[in-house]
Amino acid sequence: MNWQATFLAGVVPFIIPEIGKLIATTAISKPLFLSLKNTAYFA
Repeated sequence: MNWQATFLAGVVPFIIPEIGKLIATTAISKPLFLSLKNTAYFA
């Protein structure tokens, strides 16, 4: 195994959950932000 494969094998398991959290946060906060924005404008 070359060092790149070793590096990826060691890093990827840590990166993937972070990406997942980022996507989840964006997916959750975007509609939330939009609904808050709409209520703020039309309140």
